[in-house]
Amino acid sequence: MASNDVPTLKVEDNSGRLTVLGPEVIRECKVLAKAAFYSDTSEVCPIQVDPEVLDLVIEFSMLFKDEPDYTTIKGTPIDAPEWDTSPAMQFFTRFDNNEIFWLMKTLDYLQAQRFIDHAVFYICRQTQGMSDQEKLVFFGLAGDQPEEPSPEISQANLGKGITAMIRSFIKSEKLIVHY
Repeated sequence: MASNDVPTLKVEDNSGRLTVLGPEVIRECKVLAKAAFYSDTSEVCPIQVDPEVLDLVIEFSMLFKDEPDYTTIKGTPIDAPEWDTSPAMQFFTRFDNNEIFWLMKTLDYLQAQRFIDHAVFYICRQTQGMSDQEKLVFFGLAGDQPEEPSPEISQANLGKGITAMIRSFIKSEKLIVHY
């Protein structure tokens, strides 16, 4: 039977590596929180996550270990100067766009909302003030388009590209827990 106050969760990642996650990480990922709730502390929970990504989830979660539970950053001004020195925003500076998008697929799978919101916020900050053409280039959607596409074409392509990226993020595999 599960213990309702499980302080840790043993997980096995895609490489077979076992990691004991503390409450700082568990609370940041709904999938891990549910697994911890329904698991016994002696059980090992297999998760469909690469070890490198799990390490990043742990590192990011530890940035907020002394913070209250996450609610949302919605409504925070994108150009607020405190974001320039925020440890969460600095965390993303070491990744290129493709790495962030790749990371977001796993974050969606883990339902790590704080991590996802900060990644999206980081991307929004990067594209702030860009023209539509610059955004198409930024998102890798600039392919065989004319030098100066009409605003209607540019907006349509940007919208399709962003929609396709979001769809790819949510096509993640489900957590398999064996009891």
